[in-house]
Amino acid sequence: MKKRIAFIIQHLTNGGAERTISNLSLALKDEYDISLIVFDGNNVTYPYAGKMIDLELPPVEGGIQKIINSYRRIKKTKAIRKQENFDCVVSFMFGANIVNVMSRCGEKVIVSARNYMSAYGLNRKAILRERFIAKRADKEIALSKMVEYDLVENFEIPSHKVLTIYNPCDVQRIGKLAQQPCPYTFDDDTFYVVSAGRFVKQKGQWRLLKAFSEFHKDVPKSRLILLGDGELKEDLVRLSKELSIEDYVDFVGFVDNPYCYMSKSSCFVLSSLFEGLGNVIIEAMACQIPVISFDCLAGPRELIGPETQVSKRCDGIEWCTCGVLVKAPESKVDFSIEKDDVDLLMAKAMKEVYMNKAEALCCVKNADERIKAFDPQIITKEWSRIFQE
Repeated sequence: MKKRIAFIIQHLTNGGAERTISNLSLALKDEYDISLIVFDGNNVTYPYAGKMIDLELPPVEGGIQKIINSYRRIKKTKAIRKQENFDCVVSFMFGANIVNVMSRCGEKVIVSARNYMSAYGLNRKAILRERFIAKRADKEIALSKMVEYDLVENFEIPSHKVLTIYNPCDVQRIGKLAQQPCPYTFDDDTFYVVSAGRFVKQKGQWRLLKAFSEFHKDVPKSRLILLGDGELKEDLVRLSKELSIEDYVDFVGFVDNPYCYMSKSSCFVLSSLFEGLGNVIIEAMACQIPVISFDCLAGPRELIGPETQVSKRCDGIEWCTCGVLVKAPESKVDFSIEKDDVDLLMAKAMKEVYMNKAEALCCVKNADERIKAFDPQIITKEWSRIFQE
């Protein structure tokens, strides 16, 4: 009889953690009986395998209402667990982790840290919160080696409880999607910079706009394609106008198939202030285009410069085997048109990729080998090993 595995997450709509659960459910479906417990089952944008169980408890506003909502989620999840008799329950993201450990019914419990947690603030409350979750879980899965280091060193999670498992990347599937017709019109003589992610503080797109405005001065035949949406969109659109690049920036929104945009672009840029891994970097590599990223904590260095120490940070521009890293920026939000040294470094990195096509192509070829480590079969075996323990 197949083991019964449940995943808990907020929803299955537009996000790296959500996409990972989508991929895992599809990869594990033949070996396990899969269920997905979601707080809000509306507007599902990712394919999945198994049974979806919708708690119908989406996010709410207000401190007291949030506490009541969490209690309801825990209560409903506990009732489901008693009925379903899962062998293991896995949760992704903080809210789901709380529900997971608080609704435990004797089965194995696995929680997951999807970001470099110190980026949210390292204080006693944060440390106690993470230790509370880890103490009640059998295992905590880190998204990258630096996330694992952060949990052990800064949050004092016992090292035997923490394990890094990377996100899977189905290169063959991405390759097929990359070849599909794209609704966007590309010109052969234009240099296209593409980026993808939610328009939120973490993703730092205002820095990308400033860098591109500087790059565009040197390379007028260039355009910036932004895939995504979010709370900062109006600010970003306004900034593009104030930088006088609104005619060269395309706010495409969320798309079902970002890969047909990536594969036809000239390079991909990640402007995040912090990450857990930066899964979109792997996807851009799979689309066979050069990748540039801020050397933020955590993830990009592990992906782009696997030959380097994960704790290393660059202080300028660093060409690695699989792409280019740029000095990490400060975390403050700044929608002024003023550019600092980091914005200018990112613009210079784009110019270097534009000018050094042979070196950029070498990075693309190296990335082809790098992404084999994220093959779904390899990642699935690592998760299976945890389930079987």
